[in-house]
Amino acid sequence: YSGSLIRHLRIFLRSVFSEAVEQDFIAKSPARLLRVPNLKPVLKPYLTIEQIKRLMEHAEGADATLLRLALVTGLRPSEIFALSWKCLDPKNKLLHIRDSIYRGDFREGFTKTTDENSDKNLTVVFLPDSLCTELQELRKRPQDVEDEDYIFATKWGHCWYKENWLRRQLEPIRAKANADPAYKDPIPRVNFQILRRTCATLAQHLGSPRDIATILRHTNVNTAALNYVQSEQVTVRRTQQKLADLLYI
Repeated sequence: YSGSLIRHLRIFLRSVFSEAVEQDFIAKSPARLLRVPNLKPVLKPYLTIEQIKRLMEHAEGADATLLRLALVTGLRPSEIFALSWKCLDPKNKLLHIRDSIYRGDFREGFTKTTDENSDKNLTVVFLPDSLCTELQELRKRPQDVEDEDYIFATKWGHCWYKENWLRRQLEPIRAKANADPAYKDPIPRVNFQILRRTCATLAQHLGSPRDIATILRHTNVNTAALNYVQSEQVTVRRTQQKLADLLYI
């Protein structure tokens, strides 16, 4: 299991048995000596530009727009699937994160990042021209779309469960992309964490750490650097070559 899960289990076990001691159910906690074992390195995959292009070649309609939105803005699935058309501000090219959805439960006025004490700018998402236009075109396709309707909805108009969209929509797209014999680098199984990590990793050379933290809507600027941004061999080699060119005058 992942390192984070192991650490959480340790915390839970120690808390449970500490409470049992406090309530006089047991005399001594058997979890007091629990130590975190040597954990396997946690893999943090992300998509390359080539893999993204292959995915987008086989994505259509709302699925293609959702993929681009996730890759460009780093939106969480709880935020994406709660988006309604009233959240779109095409005039100012913005998305307003108002609500969230978790396991089909609509949480009005609640997001993972923000609470009553948070910077309200974290609920504003900037949209590039092309993505804003794509969203507007997506709205034109159904004839009876209302502001309260979900932007990315099932064919019955309901909100998607994250797991269902990944399995029913994204996985077939990935399978088609990997079926092409011309490509030798298979696309790994994709989830929203990988999409979000890809957004942060590819953006690291395009802006400052504060910019990336704002895009991912983190209150702490170090969160993205520690947990999302991954080193790229191509850019590491390029940086090292530039350093060598500077030193060998």
